[in-house]
Amino acid sequence: MEQIERIKSILEEEVRSITLKEQELNDLICTRNRYNGLFSYAKTINELLDNKESVLILLKNIDENIYYLMQSKINILESIRNKNNKTEEDKQAIESIKILFSDLQVKYNDLKRKISIYTVSVSQSKDKKINYQKIISRIKYKQFISWHLVEYIKDLLDSKDIDDVTQITFLEYLRIYNQKIYGKVYITSENYKNAVLDMLNFGFEDFHDDTLDYNQEITKKIDLHYSILEYQIDFKKYFEELRKEIPDENDIKLFMTLMIERIQNEINDLISMIKDKEFYMDEDIRKDIISSYQKLLSWYKIFRDECVKIYNVKIEEVPQTNVNLIFSKDINSHPYILKDLKHINNEYLERVLNLLTDLQNGTLMNRNIDGLVRFAEFKKLKDDQVRIVIRQISPTLFCIVGVGVKKENLGVLMYETICSRGYPKDKEEYPTLIEEGKEIFEMVKSYINDNKRKGSR
Repeated sequence: MEQIERIKSILEEEVRSITLKEQELNDLICTRNRYNGLFSYAKTINELLDNKESVLILLKNIDENIYYLMQSKINILESIRNKNNKTEEDKQAIESIKILFSDLQVKYNDLKRKISIYTVSVSQSKDKKINYQKIISRIKYKQFISWHLVEYIKDLLDSKDIDDVTQITFLEYLRIYNQKIYGKVYITSENYKNAVLDMLNFGFEDFHDDTLDYNQEITKKIDLHYSILEYQIDFKKYFEELRKEIPDENDIKLFMTLMIERIQNEINDLISMIKDKEFYMDEDIRKDIISSYQKLLSWYKIFRDECVKIYNVKIEEVPQTNVNLIFSKDINSHPYILKDLKHINNEYLERVLNLLTDLQNGTLMNRNIDGLVRFAEFKKLKDDQVRIVIRQISPTLFCIVGVGVKKENLGVLMYETICSRGYPKDKEEYPTLIEEGKEIFEMVKSYINDNKRKGSR
């Protein structure tokens, strides 16, 4: 699981950082000991001269610049005293040595302050390092990570420049990791385990239809019907009664799109809550949010499917046979798909290739193809946030109109852009376009294989 490996990498980097600080502290303490030895050997000028070899050895490991200056002054002082001739030069040499020792004392005091700070920091990090190493080991050997240890991860993420949503995503992956290893640890519902991740990555198609005539009476019905959804047992019967209550085609479409919009807004409110760390970390609140989300999501799917039926969007079964692909082109006869791919993050590219390959081979799953409510002549291939707009010309011939990545509620803009491109309609051109399509598809494969993200997502 890539997210768990990312957490492991963050922990390993932190362990390296703490270890480096420990090593730096040890180096500082060694330097402090050298200072102490140096000062003990040079309490007076005479002691300095008697212990000059030891003083200079220690000093060379402390400060090379001062070492060379000190060595020069000591040599001058010894030369003068050997001649038994104390002069003004002797006094100057002693004064210079005192100044050098004064500089050393300043450096020594700074060093002690730094050691004090590092000691506190290393001491505070000692338990963290031990527990980080425990977590790294447990991830390596696929062992359960106790919530006590997860708290260390949470605190570490808090201290990093990582946004709240990413932190919540990491913590949710840890929950899933623990569930897989240790069974139903925190919760009992199998559906729960991916709910938060679904919410963090949630996006849906915009069903707003500007062509519908506004009806205030229909708008008023939304609140009433929304309030009774919770009590519906048989939605098939509910929709039958709804068509009797709202027989006008414009009004029923308006009702359905407004109700879907209302449910989407409620879902967005819940998503905003789950992205709040205060709510996410509260076990009871998080469970309530997820329960509400799952209920609203089931309503959204029910109304969405009914809306598709009302708009008469027919989704034909995917043919279980090889099909031919042709591609929409711009006015310069360049395939749109090759332009579109350059605007798609490399993490999605392999999904694009898989969808096109499955479509061509007749192995596409029905869940990966859907209709477009506002653009009824087109369909979409879908996987995660990837959307490929296609036009089915015959049971074995599809035109690839364009591809994009849907970002939250901006899907409708993407569809409007792609569906405005059109597609070839002259049947006499199809044989030539099919041969060209094979070459274009090879170019698509080459681009994706060269640019797709390496490794698992």
